[in-house]
Amino acid sequence: MLSFLRRQMSVTNLMVVAALIFAMAGGAYAASGGGKHHGNAHKAGHKHKGHHNSKAGKRGPRGPEGKQGPEGKQGPEGKQGPAGTAGAAGLPGAKGE
Repeated sequence: MLSFLRRQMSVTNLMVVAALIFAMAGGAYAASGGGKHHGNAHKAGHKHKGHHNSKAGKRGPRGPEGKQGPEGKQGPEGKQGPAGTAGAAGLPGAKGE
């Protein structure tokens, strides 16, 4: 099997295989949207936001944070939770007079 492949390999065959690999890779790249410009986006009347056709200027630095707003209303009281386990007995108190 290996000898058959060695007899068939020539410079021309290697070039054909390389061209086929490049063509398939290029097709996969184009199908995945790998290019910067997609389809007919830059033909007459089609503009993308944020591209060089945008009329907006550059964004400046972010401003200072504003004051905290007023505190909201208290929510309704929640349900009572389950009873806890009984604690250990306390120490006896001091003797009175």
